[in-house]
Amino acid sequence: MRILRVAQHLYPDTKGGGQYHVHAMSRDQAAMGHDVTVLTTRVEESLPRVEHTHGYRVVRVSPGVTIVGNDVSPAVGGYLWDHAAEYDVVHAHSHLYFATNLAA
Repeated sequence: MRILRVAQHLYPDTKGGGQYHVHAMSRDQAAMGHDVTVLTTRVEESLPRVEHTHGYRVVRVSPGVTIVGNDVSPAVGGYLWDHAAEYDVVHAHSHLYFATNLAA
């Protein structure tokens, strides 16, 4: 199964329970044989835009504008517009973030 997980941030780029949960689910589903991609915003310019780690792929896009800790990223919308149909499942990881509301 092809899974796209949309999350504002990802462990270990940033620390936190939600970020680690996204990482652990992606890692474990990849180990079960699923093709997993995590779409997230880049917290540092030095991070690669596309990376393969722990069996899954990470796509980092520009955070756009950050308002009260929430990245408002047109690039997330662009990626979803161009690629969402390629996946069997799109997992919007939290309703509290702009990126995941775009996925919905």
